[in-house]
Amino acid sequence: MCVAAAAAVGGHRAEGSGGTPARSGASALTWTLKKPQINPAGDPDPAASAITARDGSLRWEIQDPPEATFEASFKPPPARLAPGATHTFAVTVKGALTGRKDVQGFRHLDAILLVGDRWDGRTAVTVGQNCNDPIGAAPMTCTAPASTKGTFTVRAPTPTKAGDTFSFGVSALNCGGACYIRYEYVASGQPAPKPKPKPPASSAGTLGIDYTMPTRFGLRGRDGLVAYQDTAREINPGAWRVDFTVRRKDGRPCSTRDALAVTAPKAVRSRVDGACRFHVTYKREGTYSVKVMLKATDGKRLSAQRTFVVQDWLIVGLGDSNGSGEGVPDVPRRGAYSERWQNRQCHRSANSYQAQTARAIERRDPRTSVTFVHLACSGAKISAGLLGAYEGIEPGSNLPLRPQIAQMKSLVGGREIDAVLISVGVNDLGFGPLVAHCIAYQGCASTPFPETDSQETLEQVMRSRIASLPGLYDRLSRSLKRVGIPARRVFITQYFDSTRDEKGDFCNPLISVPGKGSFTRAEAMWAHDQVLVPLNVAVRAAAQKHGWRLVTGAPEGFRTHGYCSQSSWIVNLTESLLNQLNKEGTLHSTTRGNTFQAGLVTKAMRLEFYAGGRTRRPARG
Repeated sequence: MCVAAAAAVGGHRAEGSGGTPARSGASALTWTLKKPQINPAGDPDPAASAITARDGSLRWEIQDPPEATFEASFKPPPARLAPGATHTFAVTVKGALTGRKDVQGFRHLDAILLVGDRWDGRTAVTVGQNCNDPIGAAPMTCTAPASTKGTFTVRAPTPTKAGDTFSFGVSALNCGGACYIRYEYVASGQPAPKPKPKPPASSAGTLGIDYTMPTRFGLRGRDGLVAYQDTAREINPGAWRVDFTVRRKDGRPCSTRDALAVTAPKAVRSRVDGACRFHVTYKREGTYSVKVMLKATDGKRLSAQRTFVVQDWLIVGLGDSNGSGEGVPDVPRRGAYSERWQNRQCHRSANSYQAQTARAIERRDPRTSVTFVHLACSGAKISAGLLGAYEGIEPGSNLPLRPQIAQMKSLVGGREIDAVLISVGVNDLGFGPLVAHCIAYQGCASTPFPETDSQETLEQVMRSRIASLPGLYDRLSRSLKRVGIPARRVFITQYFDSTRDEKGDFCNPLISVPGKGSFTRAEAMWAHDQVLVPLNVAVRAAAQKHGWRLVTGAPEGFRTHGYCSQSSWIVNLTESLLNQLNKEGTLHSTTRGNTFQAGLVTKAMRLEFYAGGRTRRPARG
């Protein structure tokens, strides 16, 4: 019997925010509450429970043993919320036994906050006792449920335009069933004024000229997901638009009656869009110049000339589940609605650190744009995934995928690749089977692996596979060279540490699965010392040998945010089952953890992209 009540935040759809509150600013926009939706999922399990939901209260009556009643009550949010304002749910959770005390299974309820797209275990409020004996064992006696309180705070994001929405709510979950109250807010009013563009860094003449390139990666498509350029034609558009703004250096504003003339050598076309605004289109990236003549209504003739760089950064993401975004689907499962991925066969999500890195580069510099090719696939190895065919983590009826290196070459064609992000190696060691083995067998390192009649122990197999990593990384390096990727443009990441709590101590246990077993503290220490550390040593050695850019900092950054931490950056088993209806997301990085990793990679990439503070010029065109 598993029951949970949860306060939830989600569904924010303000353009350009990506689910993250925008920066505050002077704005007349405000959030107005629509009519609360009570049990929109309509999905409780009638055979096992009876649910009563009303604004401010959820009541769950368990009709099968242990025959208990749980209730979560709270104060509903206000009718209006200002951007940046907070609402605190003071949730009172009560439990009462209505039947026998001797039962099989669980007798407890949790209240958990859902922030963005993930359950936040730090806010767990538990009532009753979780009987950890395996389900199906002899009847056990548990203490009766009681009453407890918890507070969950929600902060309203900053809308960008009228009509933007965001929502949060309180949910009761009973295994596969769900019942919840959703509060949806809609923005109305006027948006904050957009900041004025900075004066141009340099332009000769009596006019100033600044420019931007349209955003290519990070915008959302009609399906609500982040739109990718995922075909050869989209990746190679054959036209790059640059938008220009002209200003008079004497401080006077432009007039709609001014006459603006533009000279743009090598341009495909140019067009004046209005007073002191024009755009120019080029066939390829490169360094160009424009000359502008302005005949003003006040009789002045003004001019300027500027040299600039057309640079659309082409970034490719390769590798395994850490790169694909396993554990953090674009939209998690809710009630009867399945989770949504950018690519289900690979469990590929725009919440991954690779996609977040591409978005960060896109947003940081308005004078460049980004094309991101996301090929990382959950479960991929160097041998089967990057260099060989791979069926994917959820193949279904799909054909096996071509090697990621081959896909990259086919999609990109002759375009210059500016960066290749790679996370790979852990599946060549057998990450998933290792975890399952250590849950099932105590002292797992010294037990036969992968089968009970195997001649080698888990420790012996890991030692052998770690020894094979240098040869695998050598093969990967040769393959990257064959497709023309300069070594300095390969950014390979080390793996994070999921084995510790908020104090940096090893989890005790790391994972406990009722009816299956536990990944004990001693086994977590062994896995850290004998698997994770040697793996990251092999990644570092490969980077040094092949001239790749090594991205460090993940093990240290996650040291106090492991699986059992009160501020965990790791998807736990319950979150994985709730958000994607399988266990595959367990032990992977949450969206917050992916954001941290993206920050490390973004910093390293900016050093390469903007060496000396200047935009690196395209090598071709």
